[in-house]
Amino acid sequence: MHTKSAAGGLQRERELKLRFRPDDLALLEASALILAPSREGEPGAEVHHLESVYFDTPDLDLARHGLELRVRRDAENEWVQTIKARWAARGSGFFDRAEHECPVAGLALDLDQLPKGLGFGWLRRKRIRSRLRPVFATRVERRIYHLAGCAGGEIELAIDVGKVSAGRRTTPLCEVELEAKGEEPDILFRLAEALSESVDLRPETRGKADLGYALLRSVGARPEKGSPVRMRLNSAKEEVFAEILETALRQIRSNERAILASEDPEGVHQMRVALRRLRACLSIFRDELPREAVEPVRESLRGILAVLGPARDADVLLANKLSPAKPGAGGDPVFAGILALAEKDRAKAWAQVRKLLASRDYSRTILRLTGWIACRRWRAGMTGKELRRFQQPVGDMAETALEKGHRRLLGVGENLARADDAEWHHLRIAIKKQRYFIESFQDCFSAKSMGHYTEALASLQDRLGALQDLSIAETTFAKMARGQPEPVTAFLRATVLWQARERAWLRESVVQLWAEFAELNRPWHDRR
Repeated sequence: MHTKSAAGGLQRERELKLRFRPDDLALLEASALILAPSREGEPGAEVHHLESVYFDTPDLDLARHGLELRVRRDAENEWVQTIKARWAARGSGFFDRAEHECPVAGLALDLDQLPKGLGFGWLRRKRIRSRLRPVFATRVERRIYHLAGCAGGEIELAIDVGKVSAGRRTTPLCEVELEAKGEEPDILFRLAEALSESVDLRPETRGKADLGYALLRSVGARPEKGSPVRMRLNSAKEEVFAEILETALRQIRSNERAILASEDPEGVHQMRVALRRLRACLSIFRDELPREAVEPVRESLRGILAVLGPARDADVLLANKLSPAKPGAGGDPVFAGILALAEKDRAKAWAQVRKLLASRDYSRTILRLTGWIACRRWRAGMTGKELRRFQQPVGDMAETALEKGHRRLLGVGENLARADDAEWHHLRIAIKKQRYFIESFQDCFSAKSMGHYTEALASLQDRLGALQDLSIAETTFAKMARGQPEPVTAFLRATVLWQARERAWLRESVVQLWAEFAELNRPWHDRR
């Protein structure tokens, strides 16, 4: 949706980007034609061939400022200069940007036409403008379909097929852009969900410029840790809730690409962390939202976590138990056979993860989740009173959330010395959730007051994690031993017996750490 502002012709661009497979192009075009039938005998699509050149300094100053500067030759062979500044958070597939366009003569930039007082002034500085140069380019064939909206507006559906080039490096481009003109963004997601019934579509979190900069830097998909959400005590609860969800969604999507592109175990690990952060956020704000709005979202994520779990377990077994023993084992054939079995199990688990991430069900789940977050769909089932309460400052709920989490911890950890493996694992999950709570509200309390508490939780989580790794290793070794020759089964039994000593030490240390933790003061009274 473009809306003119009063500041020098600046526009607001709001669009949803979706990625599709090249093999689905004909099916996508057929679906678009059904939605946008031909008018007066004319074809339903406008076809344009577009060439764009993007500019930046050798140090990529514009990229660091979140700006995109390009010159595009359109279908009429006219050149248009465009600068975009991103407003909405990266990662959802929904782009909300400030945009300014003006005609130029060929590839010659005309920065004097940029609006004044909108943060673009530094581009006119001689040091910057003298260093601007072409850095990458795009060439696409664009098919535009005009669809009728629901509120008298119009939706523009554009299918782009082409490539992005940076020097000799290129990457293919197959994306759909849905732009609402005079419509609310929710209709874009509804349309995308309808199209996804026949075509495999998933939100594209990177724009054409993002792809170009990735080529320029020779940066492939790689695992990504989540960034902390910074809040103010007077921030509305709903805005903090949405930002935590958006941050977790970005982390999910980044690591999804990393898993599909490499064998780095960190991709699976960080994707699981992101999913758990998202689920923890839903738990933190559970009392603020209608149950029927939250539970379907939680359930949709459970299946993804269930597939990622075995892959993570296989990664940890190899990294923590088997690979460190490899140098000492020399060329022992028994150990080599066990290592081969473990690697085979890991390959199977990773194949299941990649099968899931490439599936239509996963695509639709992520698309629905993206729409739920971007369009604040939880509001649909809320009363006016509930909405007003959700707009109250988040600081008012921080102490309550942490107190509830702490009481839950004490309940789970009761009679810890007599607990079995399942109960110890349950305690570890509860500790993780409490740490996510603290992470979400970290700006509401002083670091000094929370220091001992968070350190104690981290120590407990580490020890409990080591116990869980031992439990998984024992179960895996028992499965490996089935049908294997006696030397293999004897080696595995000996390994389990050796690990029993480590398990006993870890259990004693956890009981001691837990007793110390239970005596700690609850620091949330020391508010900033």
